[in-house]
Amino acid sequence: MYEPTDEECDLFICQYSNDDDIIKKFEKQCKIVSFPEMYDDGTFSVHNGPDGFAVIDKLLEQGKDVLKMFDEGTIDFDLDNRRKKSIEILKTKEEKCTIKISDYIEKMRHVPLFLSHDTPSTFVILEIVNRILKYLKIDIIETYVIGWNIGTHIDCSSLENILNLDKYSLKRQTKCLHHNGQSENFYIVDDATTRLRIANYIQKKKNESTKSNYDETLSETEP
Repeated sequence: MYEPTDEECDLFICQYSNDDDIIKKFEKQCKIVSFPEMYDDGTFSVHNGPDGFAVIDKLLEQGKDVLKMFDEGTIDFDLDNRRKKSIEILKTKEEKCTIKISDYIEKMRHVPLFLSHDTPSTFVILEIVNRILKYLKIDIIETYVIGWNIGTHIDCSSLENILNLDKYSLKRQTKCLHHNGQSENFYIVDDATTRLRIANYIQKKKNESTKSNYDETLSETEP
């Protein structure tokens, strides 16, 4: 986070976090406009954020063949409840913020809202900017003109921070204006990529378990 100097701070716009030392430092000497950190656990089946593989962990604990279940389409990723919980957490974060955004995320399901679990799309960012401008009594940016042109279709295979959908999360697909002027699906749908992500996660868990067992054995044999 950029920290202004005492001399230059008239207005401080920031994403609020639990570490609010900077806000406390400047709240008495300049106008502070804050917005919440956003996180979405209900769009993508798995991701690298908190609880991004919670469903997989539960299945592994039950001794299930996760990859076989994935192929058969029998895993319940519970996306609706995960999204609902994400909104509830966001509303709690907003209690300390000047700008609220949860109502927009709840309502605007026809546009892509997140590129990954912790990366909001252009539409969300632009809406936050407009709400800040409105709060400051400054003319807003025309959302349709800029939002739909900046938020063009993105190929997730070329950008590592853009997550793909799969057969489980397909209902999260939305349309967006492509650079050719046609409305097209925004997210890439790729079961193989999600399956590989899960397989790598399972292997990582096995490696960690093996190392842990080795460390315990080594500890027992040490004099």
